[in-house]
Amino acid sequence: MKNTISIHVGNTSSIIHNNRKTNKHTNADIDVSRSGNNIVLIQENIKVSYEKLFGQAVDEYNKKQKRKDRKINNYLQKVKDSTLDHQKEFIMQIGDYQSLEKIAEEQQCHVWETKEWQLRAETLKQAVLDFQVKNPNLYVYNAIIHLDELNPHAHVNFIPVGENMRKGMSKQVSMNKALENMGYGATFEVSAEAKNVKERGRVKLDNSQNFKQWREDNLGRIKEIAKEVYQNAGQSFDFVEGNKANQHESVEAYKKTVEVAKEKSREIIEEANKDAQKAKYELVDQLYTKWEEDWDFTIKEVPDFKFDASSFESQYQAKIDRDFPRQFQLALKEVFELINQKAKQLMQYLHSRVNQLLDKENELEEKGYDLELAEYEFNKKVKEQNTNLADMAIDLGVDESWRETLIEKGGQIGEFSDGRKINEPFSELIPRLIAEAGEEELENMIEQYRNSQDRGGLSL
Repeated sequence: MKNTISIHVGNTSSIIHNNRKTNKHTNADIDVSRSGNNIVLIQENIKVSYEKLFGQAVDEYNKKQKRKDRKINNYLQKVKDSTLDHQKEFIMQIGDYQSLEKIAEEQQCHVWETKEWQLRAETLKQAVLDFQVKNPNLYVYNAIIHLDELNPHAHVNFIPVGENMRKGMSKQVSMNKALENMGYGATFEVSAEAKNVKERGRVKLDNSQNFKQWREDNLGRIKEIAKEVYQNAGQSFDFVEGNKANQHESVEAYKKTVEVAKEKSREIIEEANKDAQKAKYELVDQLYTKWEEDWDFTIKEVPDFKFDASSFESQYQAKIDRDFPRQFQLALKEVFELINQKAKQLMQYLHSRVNQLLDKENELEEKGYDLELAEYEFNKKVKEQNTNLADMAIDLGVDESWRETLIEKGGQIGEFSDGRKINEPFSELIPRLIAEAGEEELENMIEQYRNSQDRGGLSL
C-alpha cells in the first residue's frame, strides 16, 4: 500500500493534553471514549528527568563558584527563563485519515477497526522505542501514541542533552550540541566578507545542515520499520512523498485550473481597483469595531492590564480608551499601529503573568495542572496572533518563504550561513512595511482583508 510518513519537530507542547490529563480539549477530533486505547510508552515528570540528567553537573558547577549569585538553584527554571528550549517534541504519523476512511468504507467498519490502523499503531510503537536507542543524547521523558483521534500518531517529548560543553556546566540543554555529540558535525567557514571581522574565516558548526540530516536519518529509520512491520503482516509498504499517492489530476487539467485561477485573479484585481477607496473606508470601520471588541474583551478577561499609549495621547491630547479610534477618525496606518502596540504590550504582560504562575507550579500541579493548561492556551493564542501578523507581513511584501520563521520567532528574525543576521520583530516590521508600502500594495492588502470579511470575518 502507498503511504506517507509525516514527522514534525517543535518547541512547544502540552503534556497534560498529550497524556489526556484534562477534559478541556480544543481539538474536536478527540474521541474521549477511545482515549483509554492510547499507548503510553514513557511517562516521567520533567523535574525528575532534569535532576537525573543534570543534577551532578549542577553540583560540580556550583562547587567551582565563589559567588552565591552565580550558583544555580533550579536548572529547569533557569532554562525556562532563558531563550533556550527546555524540551522539544517529535511528532510522527503514518498515512492520513482519507486513506483509512476509504479502507473502512470497503470493509464496512470503523477506521480504528481496520488492519491498516493496527499496522500504523504498531509501526509508531516500534519507531518510538527505536528513537531513544538511536538518539542517545535526546532523552525521552514522555512518549504516547494517540489512538483516540482520526489517525494514529505519536508524541515524543525529549530533552536535548549536550555533553562536553566548553563554558558553564559540563552538561547542558542544547539541541545543536546534542546532534554534534551524536556524530552530526557538518561545518562551514564564515565568509571573508562577513560584517563581524572577528568571525571571518572561522569554521563553525552548520546547525541547519546537521538538523536536516538528523531529520532525514530518523525519517529513513521509520521507513525501514514500517516496511518490516507491514511485511511481517503479509502486506507491503510503499513510501511516497507528500500527497503523491493521491495525485491523479492530469497535466492538461492542471493547466486549465491554473488558467482559470489567473483569470479569476485578474477579475479580483480589477474589482479591487474599482472599489479600493470604498474598501478602505470599510476596512477602517471594521478595524474600529475590532478595536472596540478587543478593548471590551481585554477589560473582561485581563482587567489588570494597563495599556500605555503615551505617544498617541500626546499627539491627540486625549486619553486612549475604547472609543478613541472612531472618535478621532484615525487613519488606517494609525489604527494598525495602535493595535500593534496594544498587542505587544498585552503579550509582554501575559508573559509576566505566566512567569508569576510558574512560581506556583507545584501547587497548581496538585490542583490539576491548571498552569500548564494556561500556558498551552497562551502559546496557542500567541501562535494565532503571530500567524495573522505573518500573513499581513507577506501581504505587504515579505517573501512567503519566511512564513514559518515569522510565526515561530515573532518577526523576521534569523541568521544566514554567511553571518548576516536579521532581527526585526513584528512590533518593528509591520509598522515599517506599512510605512514603505505603495498605494497599490495597500489596496491589494485591503482587498484581501475585505474578502476575508466576506468569508467569515476579519482576524487581527
